[in-house]
Amino acid sequence: MKILLLALLCIFPLAAQTPNCQFSATFTANGTYLGPGGNGFDNRNIACVTWAVQYEAQGFTAFTLSFESSVGATTPTSYGAYTGTTIFSSPSFGTNTTGGIATYSNLQTGTVVATPWITVKLASAMGSGTVRVFVSGWQTGATGGTGGGGGGGGGSGCPNPCPVVGTAASGSPPSGDPVQIGGFDGTDLRVLSTDAAGRVNILGGQPAATTATWTSATPMNSTVAVSTVGYGNVLAAVVITGSVTSGTITFEASPDGGTTWLPISMVAINSTTSSASGWALSSGNNAWQMFVGGLTNFRVRLSSTFASGGSAEILISPSAIATEFQQIVGQASGANLHVDVDSLGGTGTFNAGQQAVTGTAVALPTHAANSVCVQALLENTINVYIGPSGVTTSTGLELTPGVAFCGQLNNTNLIYVIASTTGASVSWALTD
Repeated sequence: MKILLLALLCIFPLAAQTPNCQFSATFTANGTYLGPGGNGFDNRNIACVTWAVQYEAQGFTAFTLSFESSVGATTPTSYGAYTGTTIFSSPSFGTNTTGGIATYSNLQTGTVVATPWITVKLASAMGSGTVRVFVSGWQTGATGGTGGGGGGGGGSGCPNPCPVVGTAASGSPPSGDPVQIGGFDGTDLRVLSTDAAGRVNILGGQPAATTATWTSATPMNSTVAVSTVGYGNVLAAVVITGSVTSGTITFEASPDGGTTWLPISMVAINSTTSSASGWALSSGNNAWQMFVGGLTNFRVRLSSTFASGGSAEILISPSAIATEFQQIVGQASGANLHVDVDSLGGTGTFNAGQQAVTGTAVALPTHAANSVCVQALLENTINVYIGPSGVTTSTGLELTPGVAFCGQLNNTNLIYVIASTTGASVSWALTD
């Protein structure tokens, strides 16, 4: 009984706790509450419009308790299921063999449903026992009376508690009785999304991947791009079909809505120890991820074309969950550190220079070295490509203006440079 009273207090505000209508009934067998006049509870003159029905039971193994109403100017014509609206109902109300509580209103979207006669009925009782029923009513809304405390008020046309019902159309406030919790998307109020267990979904659905298929007919510098606003991570993938023997893609990101594009290093999904800002299509399928928080756009650019019968499908998909990738340095050992350090020779000298680049592959000057770095000058207006003897703009490592390459080589003349035409230069440096 204490639980039922607590539930009743939660349903009705303090200002409405004093009932205007009240009656009780005790059943030890099937029956209907008839009241002093033999007709049930006479609500004609009091006109209560909101009801709370609570009961406690003991002994019976099964029964059905119903809250009923009837029309009739002088006497009830025929009792049946309450014709108003059920506002709240505890689990298995009316059949729970220990007790329950329910609340009702005879206001339906502002229209008063006549309930001049009220009763409760016990049916299908099995075994022996007792059911005690307590019915309380309040005068609220259009039928007059004392008002209903917070959420309604006398003469407002709304019972207490006040059910608020809206439309369920997209972009409208959430609907239902009681109203669901909603969220504001900046323009409209919308129903919050939950999973099957009722937990609120924090993240929206991942957008479909943006794709393109490139072939030997695809022009150089073609791009596939996505907006990364509101996302923290991006995945790029390439799927090769047929034979692709040349061609390079470059990963780029923009901080200003696509006006400026900068190279971005991506981490292959099968590795956390290396990253790259490009990929030779002849190397086959791969996929990469990278943190893009604060960046507005990401794209994959075809930085050198391929002349073969195959194709490359490019897929890009941003996601809200972001992981800022960091390269992992493995444990130093004789295999990966000690032997390399001990094998370093040379004279401890340093040398540097610059060289013009043309449309023909030319080697750098001859100088013995232990390590060599090559950088495309910042003022270049075209890209430079480096590689071994025979390198072309389709097979070489692309260096955009300001980008450098360093490697352990024993002579600078092992590196050849080429561009699509004249007008570019590289600087080089070595240690020995």
